[in-house]
Amino acid sequence: MIKIMMGEKGSGKTKVLIDMVNSAVTTEKGKVVCINKGNRFMYDLDHAVRLVDTAQFNIKNLDIFLGFIEGIISQDYDVTHIFIDSVLKIAPGSMEEAEKFLAGLEQISSEFDINFTLTISGSADSATEGVKKYFIAY
Repeated sequence: MIKIMMGEKGSGKTKVLIDMVNSAVTTEKGKVVCINKGNRFMYDLDHAVRLVDTAQFNIKNLDIFLGFIEGIISQDYDVTHIFIDSVLKIAPGSMEEAEKFLAGLEQISSEFDINFTLTISGSADSATEGVKKYFIAY
């Protein structure tokens, strides 16, 4: 399952995401991973969350980012939920490229039974229908 929160900067997406991550640690049966560019969540997240700082890696586009996520999964067989903050800041791309990325996440989600929750900064009006179908209210 994929869920997306999309809104302008300052709309509260990250705060909601942090709360969701910390809640997931108590409800998920496997490991919870949070991917972010930078380590600003270090003190906000439960110590059981695996925090991945993408600033240390050369992620140039969404295809590379998808491979990066697959690498995380291959390292840890019992990951059940991956949270990603500001997907398009980690790996720049267009909304059309984001659709392709989401199709890849959908395949991973089905194959490995992993849930994904993401945030995207920007106007929800700029999203394509293929991205909007994953929107959740926050």
